[in-house]
Amino acid sequence: IAPTFTCPADITVSSCYDVVPDVVTGITDEADNCAVASVTQNPPAGVAFGNINGGSTIITVTVTDVNGNVSTCEVDVTIGDDTPPVVVCPPSIT
Repeated sequence: IAPTFTCPADITVSSCYDVVPDVVTGITDEADNCAVASVTQNPPAGVAFGNINGGSTIITVTVTDVNGNVSTCEVDVTIGDDTPPVVVCPPSIT
């Protein structure tokens, strides 16, 4: 019997240079008829997204029980850059 859990909600981050958030820490309802061995995410928390402004990426959450049965879900992370650039103009030249 595969383990059960509630998939974390989709996330929006506000900077294209953010790192992958930790979505597995908030999972507290994982259950199995024997025992849960692990709860992981891919890509792992802390990995840099890189510059993918305006895009999204998927975090796959995997719960594995002690007998190797697996349940997964996907968390959609939307990356948006809502901060305008800052420009400092040089002084006028005569």
